[in-house]
Amino acid sequence: MSVERKILEAICKKPEGKEILDKFLEFEGEWKADDLGAEWREIPALGVLLRRLAEKGILRVTLRTRSSTYYRLSASVTTILM
Repeated sequence: MSVERKILEAICKKPEGKEILDKFLEFEGEWKADDLGAEWREIPALGVLLRRLAEKGILRVTLRTRSSTYYRLSASVTTILM
């Protein structure tokens, strides 16, 4: 079992983790390849949780400015989940 799959299973055990992944999966179906992704305001999660998921390789940061950070699911996670 891959590391990403183990991390995903651990995240999905917590209700807030599952909600975050579900929201990103919903958005991934709507986004085009060049869309920036979502900010913490669009996902029911604190920015610190999204940052931790990015550090673990579940999310990727597509744009970081002084006032905003945009996230999308990483390619390996999208492959596993879709």
